[in-house]
Amino acid sequence: MIRQKSFENDQPTLYLVATPIGNLGEMTPRAIEILKSVDVIAAEDTRNTMKLLSHFDIQTHCIAHHMHNEYESAKGLLTLLEEGKNVALVSDAGYPDRLLFQWSVKLDIMWSLFPEPMRHSMLWSPVA
Repeated sequence: MIRQKSFENDQPTLYLVATPIGNLGEMTPRAIEILKSVDVIAAEDTRNTMKLLSHFDIQTHCIAHHMHNEYESAKGLLTLLEEGKNVALVSDAGYPDRLLFQWSVKLDIMWSLFPEPMRHSMLWSPVA
């Protein structure tokens, strides 16, 4: 796959990846590439996310990250980012994590939203 220079990045990055609801055919190639390339995937509902990962043969380690464990999980994910790891946060149950995103911004950790069509709508949710 030929990629834009803007996608090349040597800094640890938090990727906010929207996943399709019900139709796996709506998953973008770039989102799949990100999920395959990161060190860990943090998911609201690992049951849903594991179905998606299995469908696209994504072997990346997946952990639970949801409203009931977000404080401790966010601390652990920030530690991974500070250690130089790349993390994908997938939103598949309608609860975008504000805490992890806000802490990442405050700590000047690089972040990016995918897929591209979702950038505008997802951008407003984590900062509200």
